[in-house]
Amino acid sequence: MPVYVDCADRLERAAGESARLELSEARDLVQTVVAEHPDFDWPEEEAHADIRVRAGKVFNFLLETSWLEDRPESLYERWVGISPALRPLLYMLRELASDSIGELQTFADTLDGVCRTLETDGVLDAAKQSGDALRSTVNDVNTRLAHAISQLHSVEKIVHGFEQRQMQSRTGAETLQLFYSEFYEGQHIVCHEVLHRRGLLNRLYRACEVVREAERNPFAQERLAEGLRAVGVSEEQAWTTAGEELAKVIRALGGIRQRADAVDARIASFHQLSRQRFFYQSEMRGRRPEMARQLCEAINERFAGRRFSDLDGAPLAALTGPWRGLLAPEVELFHGLASLRSARRVRQPVSLSLTDASLPPPDERERARLLEVMRVAVTPMRAARLVQKILPQKGSSVSTSEIAVEDEKTFLDLIAAASFNHDFVDGAIVRWRVVLSHEMADFDRAAVPRDRVGGWKVERFNLSRVA
Repeated sequence: MPVYVDCADRLERAAGESARLELSEARDLVQTVVAEHPDFDWPEEEAHADIRVRAGKVFNFLLETSWLEDRPESLYERWVGISPALRPLLYMLRELASDSIGELQTFADTLDGVCRTLETDGVLDAAKQSGDALRSTVNDVNTRLAHAISQLHSVEKIVHGFEQRQMQSRTGAETLQLFYSEFYEGQHIVCHEVLHRRGLLNRLYRACEVVREAERNPFAQERLAEGLRAVGVSEEQAWTTAGEELAKVIRALGGIRQRADAVDARIASFHQLSRQRFFYQSEMRGRRPEMARQLCEAINERFAGRRFSDLDGAPLAALTGPWRGLLAPEVELFHGLASLRSARRVRQPVSLSLTDASLPPPDERERARLLEVMRVAVTPMRAARLVQKILPQKGSSVSTSEIAVEDEKTFLDLIAAASFNHDFVDGAIVRWRVVLSHEMADFDRAAVPRDRVGGWKVERFNLSRVA
């Protein structure tokens, strides 16, 4: 596979913006790339073939996969075109193969620009912005947030690379050099400081609240849906897409904090690894291991050809130098994994029985209060169930003058339907729209129409199911 990707990359760069090459030039480039991969694991039928045969096989494969397109201009002039689908694929592969360290320099500007946009007064206000302006703003913010999250992924990848390098350090000096010098000089630390020391996380939280307010406002969603319909989105899909785009902004703003927490955890892991690595190199591989090695060398020199079982305290006392007077009637040397293993701690059994637990008697008044709060709570769930019951078909609508309310529970369901615009019922989303009488085009402003719903009077409104 590397041969085919390298050939496609070389051809795409050579073709430039014209996206085409002469057939002979394309074949020469493929043959050059094939020659640069002598260790490639070729299929058995091509293992001993000539390089021109291999290049021909690769070239034909690129044509079969539609990465290249044969474009004959005439009988004597043939060109090869770069497929439009190849450029996005190569761009993705280049992004995966790169750490994008240079791109991290724009991280602060990207997030600052997002905050400035969402901090602008009335940026998502349906009364101040047109549908096209809202659509453009939401799309631009989503694009920049996706780029910022991609940069944070690169930061985590860079920190992970430092962890791998630290695992391979040979000396304590190398460990300290990597920890104190190299790790804190990269752009990944700049990104980390931008989030925590310049207050960007707090600004992102406030920006997220602005978007949440717009998401809860049906007029803002309608104005955004109007902008989407202007660029070709269908009438049925525009409202759903508008809600999804606003929710996407909220998820991306929350994703910045989640990725920042993941980077914090990765940096903390690198700190702990560096400390443990240095302790192991300085204590376990430092002065004491060197003393044990010198002891073994002295014993080998003094008692060459003999075994420890044949020795007693007297011969070992004859050692000279730092080991003079050493008495070792029994010698046991720990090495390898045995020298690192700690004593096993056995946990005592713990009783998980609740028979001895003493619980206070339940408070009936508090229980009754909670049940009453739950009964009168206005929630999206009860609203969605009411809409599904009275409007089973999408696109249907009903007015308050046509709704029969017989008890307080149904009235609370109706109030909930007027307060929210969507929720999930049995795993499927239910969306609806509420239009008040004073928002209708034919509204007579001399009087506000009211309907008696059960024992209460409410302003007339229409309830229509969208999805």
